[in-house]
Amino acid sequence: MSAAPDPARHAWDQAQRTPDLALKRRWLARAHRLAPKNGEVALALATVELQAGEAGRGAALFRAVAERDGVADAWFGLALAAWMEGDQAQARRALAAGLQRGVPNAATVQLADAVAGRQGWCGLTTDGRVVMPAGEAWLDGQRVRAGALPEGWRQATRLEVTGAHGPALGSPISVRMFAGLEGFVEAHEGGLRGWAWHRADPGALPTLEVAGEHGVRRIVLEAVQDGVPDLAPLARPRRLSLDAAACAALGTTLAVRGPDGRHVLGSPLDPGLERRAAADGDPAWRPVWADVEGIAPAAPRKAAGVDVVVPVHGGGDVTLACIEAALAGLPRWARLVVVDDASPDAELGVALDRLAGARRIRLVRLTENRGFPGAVNAGLAQAALAQAALTQAGGRDVVLLNSDTLVPPGWLARLRAAAYADAATGSATPLSNDATIVSYPDPDGGPAPDLEGTVALDAMAQQANAGQVAVLPVGVGFCLYLRRDCLDDVGAFREDLFAQGYGEENDWCLRARHRGWRHVAALDVFVAHVGGASFGGAKAHLARRNGAILERLHPGYDALVQDHLEADPLAPARHRIDALRWAALRPARGGAVLFVTHGRGGGVDQALAVCMRQAERDGLRPLVLRPGPEEAPAGSCRLEQPGQSFPNLVFAMPEAVPSLVALLRGDRVRRVELHHTADHHAALDALPRLLRAEAVSVMHDAARFCGRVALLGPGARYCGEPEVEGCEACVADLGPLHAAGRDMPGLLARSAAELGAATRVVAPSLDAASRLRRHFPRVVAEVSPWEEEAWPVPRAPRVDGLCTVVTPGAIGTEKGYDVLLACARDARARGLALHFAVVGFTHDDIRLLEAGPVSITGRFAREEGPGLVAVAGGTLALIPSVVPETWCFALSLVWSAGLRAAVFDIGAQAERVRRASGGWVLPLGLGASGVNDALLRVARGG
Repeated sequence: MSAAPDPARHAWDQAQRTPDLALKRRWLARAHRLAPKNGEVALALATVELQAGEAGRGAALFRAVAERDGVADAWFGLALAAWMEGDQAQARRALAAGLQRGVPNAATVQLADAVAGRQGWCGLTTDGRVVMPAGEAWLDGQRVRAGALPEGWRQATRLEVTGAHGPALGSPISVRMFAGLEGFVEAHEGGLRGWAWHRADPGALPTLEVAGEHGVRRIVLEAVQDGVPDLAPLARPRRLSLDAAACAALGTTLAVRGPDGRHVLGSPLDPGLERRAAADGDPAWRPVWADVEGIAPAAPRKAAGVDVVVPVHGGGDVTLACIEAALAGLPRWARLVVVDDASPDAELGVALDRLAGARRIRLVRLTENRGFPGAVNAGLAQAALAQAALTQAGGRDVVLLNSDTLVPPGWLARLRAAAYADAATGSATPLSNDATIVSYPDPDGGPAPDLEGTVALDAMAQQANAGQVAVLPVGVGFCLYLRRDCLDDVGAFREDLFAQGYGEENDWCLRARHRGWRHVAALDVFVAHVGGASFGGAKAHLARRNGAILERLHPGYDALVQDHLEADPLAPARHRIDALRWAALRPARGGAVLFVTHGRGGGVDQALAVCMRQAERDGLRPLVLRPGPEEAPAGSCRLEQPGQSFPNLVFAMPEAVPSLVALLRGDRVRRVELHHTADHHAALDALPRLLRAEAVSVMHDAARFCGRVALLGPGARYCGEPEVEGCEACVADLGPLHAAGRDMPGLLARSAAELGAATRVVAPSLDAASRLRRHFPRVVAEVSPWEEEAWPVPRAPRVDGLCTVVTPGAIGTEKGYDVLLACARDARARGLALHFAVVGFTHDDIRLLEAGPVSITGRFAREEGPGLVAVAGGTLALIPSVVPETWCFALSLVWSAGLRAAVFDIGAQAERVRRASGGWVLPLGLGASGVNDALLRVARGG
């Protein structure tokens, strides 16, 4: 298993050690829940599910990995699972997908023979052998014999196999999948290091060719390189290492190629460049870091035209969609230059030829893949040719446009206007969904909208930020407008350092910055960007390598970007667009309910979901106000709407109260429900009055009168709810769990004011209402349960063997972690027939797992709960909370699964068990041996 969180690693290791299938399955299920994106864990669990006869569960796991990671073994596993379930159509589809991605082994051959039937099947190996029981094979339209393909097969595109009944399963096969390697190379101490592997056959030994001007060296990689992240599940990358002397003997600039002749990522490179540059005092490697803005030309002359340069290397439909969007409405003063960077996609090449033949694009075709910097330079060269003819007319600017973007109408004119808004501007970049420092709406990036969504977002950007720009430290290369005068001053991109790409546009922008140019974001333009798909699993390695080169070239670059992110000059522009999107979702009729709550999740969010569903049934729009993100100023809050993303609607309190109220007034807020105000600034208490809305205070826990929220005092016990002096001592000793808890008299005064101003005060249980009234005698809360209490009467347990005790939820100290730990230890010490199954997680899983007979599933989505409780096979449930709950959703969960529950005699948990006859009430403070004896007694029918 590759890198994973410690609890997941622990579960994985336990699964590897046990020969017991049931235990292995349980441990792997836990590891998968803790590390759901780890494909290796998922594939191991899927295999165990098949062994246990659970083909349906195995199929779901195989399908998830197959669709996410494209691993051949996952497709083959899905084919087997579908075949076991009798779904022959699904088995054939999955088998075909696997054969198109991986070399068939003996087990796969046996499965293929069973699944394919008369249709037949075919496969390919990494050394060029066609595997097919029968039929005819065609390589790029030329018939070939079964067995070894002819010399030069690695440069082919497509292998097709037909039988008596049409195409064989697996046909057609992309030859490149089997002919090439996935790999990475970088300079290291004057030599080379890196790795490579055959994705289609991880067990095969890759061969690399390292070539320089003085010679060629062929290397077979054997040793497995451990700890290579970001690769597909079951990857076996092999280590490449070549010292400085060996590299020097080959030459200065080295090309590292796979057996198909294509460069490995990071190649070509000059291993000794940095060392020689430092020795020679090369100023390109030791630039002066200084702010020299203002020395660029003061009176620019606008270029006569613009070349939109689109480097292309595959991408198929995505690339063609980009080109069509760019061509739509292209101004007469602009042209589209497509640079085909030796794309392996033959169908795309035909489509580009067609566009060029119709004179819709100018096509530049490279004979060898040069990577993004090289393709850009080829496009710049085309612009330079046009420049020679247009010198007197002002020349041509250049826009670099990634082939996985979508541009809206009018984008180029607005981007051009931003580039010429200031004499010293060298480049302009639009906003985008995935574009690092110019990302919108989420600054961390997000999925790309379709063309319709792109047009809508662009229209809002225009409305919100017409003609506005913000200064950037560097531009972003997905869509980068380069002014001709700046290009002439700075020069081309550096191909000698950045290989296939990442960082080359940053380097260019920094070189421009050193010469007095600045870079801006065009805040009224939005361009969609798919992003991140260019280089497969090695992408992160190339980005890391090039990032280190960039920092060495331009010391202080990382700090420059970090300073920009902290200042975040784009925040107001993003906020304005979010406000427009927010307003666009307002219904024509009705009003809204504003729910004020915390951001801690748990039962509060579960209850909030109930309230929001009721608001929607009443025809009202549910809105949520939570505390702002960690990076926002203290006391900030953020508006949300379920199912939508508005990460920029953040309001700094108290100064932003007027703007928050102004936005919400447009929503016609009828009611403000104060579910949890402890993490909010006191200025928000005035929202109901300012919005002229009904105020409802809702109790979820003791935060209104407990600085530690849950009434958990010294010794991890229920505090007994002392007078304020006792609360102050408790907070002083243990610390507050919310900001308002630092000042207990202030907290009580604020809560009394909030509750006194409320039209209604709501508590979900009689116990909660009575505790609230104890601290605020004038408050009479109405009791409104979060759920209907019409649960079916749980079955009475009766087992003679092992008793499985289910405990659901997030188990911290107040939820009874110490009780559970002590019970597990007592069960082990006395050899009791008890097993504790936590459906959820605890604050220290490993300690609990090592204490006794315990299993822990890990976190789960709410809708998964009943199924997980059922799978646990519980005899009864234990809800070990040692403080009063206000409702206890854990009880509802186990009751819905048909289990009775044991609880301590405190809070809503005891109230509900008594009322529903749904279990047993144990004395608060009962020791572990007493709890275990009681559990065993009732499990035996006592």
